[in-house]
Amino acid sequence: ILDTAVTLSGDEQTQYIRTACEGDEKLVAEVYDWLEAMEASEQSDFLEDIYQDTDQLTFDLWDSGSSSHEDWIGKTFGSFKITEVLGAGGMGIVLKAERIDGHFTQQVAIKILQKEILSSDTSRRLHLEQEILAGLNHPHIAKLFDGGVTKDGIPFLVMEFIDGIPIDEFCNTHMLTIDERLQLFMDVCSAVQHAHSNLVIHRDLKVQNILVDSDGMVKVLDFGIAKILDPALSEQSLLETRPGEKLWTPQYAAPEQIKGQKLTIATDIYALGILLHKILTDTYPLDLNDKRIGEIERIIRNSDPVKASRSLNQLDDAEEICKMRRLSRSQFTKKIEGDLDAIILKTIRKEPEDRYESVNELRNDIENHLNNRPVQAKRGTIRYRVTKFIRRNRIKFVASVLLLVMTVGFGIYHFYRIDSQRRIAEQEAEKAKEVTSYMVDLFESADPLDNVEDTLNVYDLLARGRERVGEMRDQPAVQVDLLLALGNSYQKIGAYEDAEILFRKADSLANTIYSSTSPEIAKISLNLGSLYKTTRDFETASVYYEKAATIYEQFKAEEGLNLSYSLSGLGEVLQEMGQLDSAEVLINRALALNEKYHSKPIDMVNDMLKLAKIYRSQEKYREAEQVYRSVLKQLDQQDEPNYRFLPITLNNLAFLLRLQEKYSEAEKYYRRSLKLHQKIYGLEHAHSVRILGNLASVTFLQDKMGETERLLEHRVELTRNKYGLHWRSGAVVESLGVFYYQSQQFKKAANTFQKSYQIYSEVLGTDHTWSAISYLYRFFSLQNAGMGGNSDISFQKGLDILYSNRSNFSGFDRRKLKSLIDNAVKHSVVNLRAETRKLEKLLPGE
Repeated sequence: ILDTAVTLSGDEQTQYIRTACEGDEKLVAEVYDWLEAMEASEQSDFLEDIYQDTDQLTFDLWDSGSSSHEDWIGKTFGSFKITEVLGAGGMGIVLKAERIDGHFTQQVAIKILQKEILSSDTSRRLHLEQEILAGLNHPHIAKLFDGGVTKDGIPFLVMEFIDGIPIDEFCNTHMLTIDERLQLFMDVCSAVQHAHSNLVIHRDLKVQNILVDSDGMVKVLDFGIAKILDPALSEQSLLETRPGEKLWTPQYAAPEQIKGQKLTIATDIYALGILLHKILTDTYPLDLNDKRIGEIERIIRNSDPVKASRSLNQLDDAEEICKMRRLSRSQFTKKIEGDLDAIILKTIRKEPEDRYESVNELRNDIENHLNNRPVQAKRGTIRYRVTKFIRRNRIKFVASVLLLVMTVGFGIYHFYRIDSQRRIAEQEAEKAKEVTSYMVDLFESADPLDNVEDTLNVYDLLARGRERVGEMRDQPAVQVDLLLALGNSYQKIGAYEDAEILFRKADSLANTIYSSTSPEIAKISLNLGSLYKTTRDFETASVYYEKAATIYEQFKAEEGLNLSYSLSGLGEVLQEMGQLDSAEVLINRALALNEKYHSKPIDMVNDMLKLAKIYRSQEKYREAEQVYRSVLKQLDQQDEPNYRFLPITLNNLAFLLRLQEKYSEAEKYYRRSLKLHQKIYGLEHAHSVRILGNLASVTFLQDKMGETERLLEHRVELTRNKYGLHWRSGAVVESLGVFYYQSQQFKKAANTFQKSYQIYSEVLGTDHTWSAISYLYRFFSLQNAGMGGNSDISFQKGLDILYSNRSNFSGFDRRKLKSLIDNAVKHSVVNLRAETRKLEKLLPGE
């Protein structure tokens, strides 16, 4: 009872004691007597000297009589000889060593760990973790070279030797500015993100574990050491090596570490926030100095942090700290408050889900701050984002303001030059028309494809326009047009709920001023059909497309092109609903109308691609190929590449050729498509990664195994870099495992499926269908590799998970399971029919 009571205070402590003692008043009195005695002993500094010397005491106990740390000098560990003691602590000591086998000159750091801190399966676990940590190949991560257990049972790790000093000392010694410190911090973020992409969490980030050498190169030390010390950390977060000793550093410990909850990447993000606060201010956001462990835990769990910009208020050496950043006191506060305060506070929020979702997001916010762009951590008010925009574009902004003043001045002058009421009325009508045209053009310019570099037009302009539309109640027709323009712009940036609200408002308002069969109503229906098609609500989309087509049919002479757009949209929707013959008729009619009314060539291309997709779905491969090649010829003849349609045409043609087993030609078009996707989106974009997988599929079908493996490994690297610990990462790792299985590299396949299972389990849970499928793939791989007898996994476990999820199988789940069964049988070297028959029962009707 005392163990828990000392960590509580006030009413919380009283309530706990009453509950724990179950009405035993004698026991209650005894508990309070002990608590009073403990408090009195602390106030009199009982055992204070020993408390302050815990690390030395721990090492002395472990050393079992060794007279000095210097006794390690001269000893050898494999190919290395100890030359110097670098440091010691409660977990062990760190030694400098040099290679003595004569192959080449090398200096390393060897960490000798306490024997008592490790469990009985140390050797096996160290080797497993060594494989993961040795894979952290990043310029800002200290490399792990080797590790193991000596014949005397002493566990050790051999790491890269870094001749540097802690990052905060380096910053102060060199009097780095705030911006220069942020650049160093971004290097740290890159290292941590790389580790997270490889499923490694640091767990103990702090200034002592981040060194900077004389050249300014950042190196992060001790990645994954806490995981090596206890693999159960993936479930329970805290490791007590002996009563009262915990593997976390108080100043950097996140609330979930204190509570003993599961550690995730959010824990490292919290520590990065503390680190950023420290290197910017030389202080910590929580005051833990001279506090007992119980009070420290309470502060971390419950106390609000001090803003970095206010952290120097009570310090005597505040002026000196500012000088080391080449700032005055007021300049320091101004530099930190705002963006940097917001960024740090977001990283150290109490609940993990309220922090940044990834280290990349944190790094991007730092980069945005340095480039005067809006940061995610700070709520994007119109005023804030406009201010950022103006700072980046001062000349353009001034020119725009001058142009606006001239335009308004000319308008006022022109207005007062009109004498007659008739001319005034005509001018007002014309002005309304011009305003509508101007606003429509302005909102349509918010297409993100046209404004990649600046989000002001895309988001803030729309928000402002939405406010202004509501003020035009006396001009309902203009209001309808602007609502439609706004809705289209929101749809283009993927804000579908906002688009639907605006389209619905336009529809409701239009029905009060127009006939229900007017072209204006048809235009709104056409927009709603497009929106619901985009959100894959095909039933609703078909209703609106049909309504638009019916109205436009009555105005064919004037609205022929809009009729074409309605029929094309309806055809695409019916194709998605499986009504292929009707879809084919509608698309062909839309093409005829396009040709008759001289549509833009781009509309013809769009409809032709839809028609080709319908032909492909009908397995009319020859007709589909003719259409694709016709479109490709048309696009290739244009002066400039058509980035909207050329990449997708190349990809879809390649896919069709793959279906016809024309693999070599398919590869050629996939490579062209990949090159364009890379130019438009970058190689890490989901579109580019998908094309990379498509390309790998045809190189595999041509038995280009080395090329296929390289492409799939590159795909894994790109996806991990972009998404980190994410189901997408699991999917591409699983694809690599399937390749190894199909090429009968079963040991590699088993290791790869273990990684995809680990990702799925972390992100989706161990009871998810995808986790089970990776688990079963690993089971089959081990069986084929002849390692099934030594494995701790069972076919029945995976089967049980699948049966428990059977009622929730999606079409995608069934395809994954079907692929598993086919691969298990087709590419195996052992008989797996008995197991796959059980799996086939989960696929009724197939």
